[in-house]
Amino acid sequence: MNLYEEKIGKASNFFDEIAQVILCLAIVLVIVNIFLRIFFSSPILGTYEYVGFLASIVVGLSLANCAFQNGHPAVEFFAQNLPLRVQKITDNTMRIVAFVFLVLAAWHIGRYANSMVLKGQVSASTGTPEYYFVYIVAFGTFMLCLVIFSKLLENLR
Repeated sequence: MNLYEEKIGKASNFFDEIAQVILCLAIVLVIVNIFLRIFFSSPILGTYEYVGFLASIVVGLSLANCAFQNGHPAVEFFAQNLPLRVQKITDNTMRIVAFVFLVLAAWHIGRYANSMVLKGQVSASTGTPEYYFVYIVAFGTFMLCLVIFSKLLENLR
């Protein structure tokens, strides 16, 4: 593993750990909301929105580590019957396509977040600015691009 792959691995693991903490916070928020609703008839207003925001952070920050650990499902039934050289070519081609697609996706998600900033878009019930969470998803998508690029470099070696 070269220095680039090591740094990407550490960064993706760090962001995954942040996502794990945020997932725990979302669970605690839901549980506290249920108890407050049942025992005091006073739920936390906007819990639905807050959990949605936290879920977007969890997904955005955990994507890269999942890809780094090859934790995503892969369809290899067809490819495993091909010669090794063809498998490598197919794998590299798919990584290049995924990299280009995800770079464009990260760019457009970032542009969308920027348009939300310019419009001053906030959530309906809590008035929370939504663009923070969209920027985090864009960042997570960009991190995923870096992981795919590192996997591509590893394959080409």
